Amino acid sequence: NFTGAGFATLTNGAVAFQFSAKTKDVRLRYPAGISSISDSEIQLVHSAQRSSISGTVTVRRLVFNPQQDTAGMLADISHAAPIPSAGDDSLAGMNLDIQIQTAPDVALQSKVAESIQADASLRLRGTISDPALLGRVNISQGSVLFFGNKYTISRGTISFYNPAKIDPILDVDLQTRARGVDVTLTVTGPPSHLGFTYRSDPPLEFSDIVALLATGR
Repeated sequence: NFTGAGFATLTNGAVAFQFSAKTKDVRLRYPAGISSISDSEIQLVHSAQRSSISGTVTVRRLVFNPQQDTAGMLADISHAAPIPSAGDDSLAGMNLDIQIQTAPDVALQSKVAESIQADASLRLRGTISDPALLGRVNISQGSVLFFGNKYTISRGTISFYNPAKIDPILDVDLQTRARGVDVTLTVTGPPSHLGFTYRSDPPLEFSDIVALLATGR
């Protein structure tokens, strides 16, 4: 559903416009492998003095269908292509100020994750051609496929601090059990330079934990 209102003017060959729009149940496939259904209230302003897109987007459903596991999907997000501008290069420099949040009953579905419970409060900044993301995603429970192994999430955050680009920073505890050994994997850092810390019960050497997860021995 879509409703909108606004106006446009042409003065000495210069076009200016201002539009506001409300949408409901809109599906967006961006970036690759991710599909969302959301409601939004958006304002577009374009003039000689100001050019911006602002408003609020509330995500009600999120579906991940990546070609790889969670680690690869995060790497793809951090190298996402610019937001499409409908072929109009004149709008590529429009400033962004969009609040992105999850609905209280948001539904998350994925081939590489199950029973995920999470909430997000993010702000999309930058421009259409060079977007940036600020804020945090909090994950309270669920399970994920990570580097080929299935883990239960005990707690986790995905934070976005970089005001110049989309740069997720992970801090997640993942747990699994292999041949009677409980293993906790803590993953920290950006997808391009992830840091890993393993611990186990009963305690094992790092090399033994890696071998256990890789080969089951």
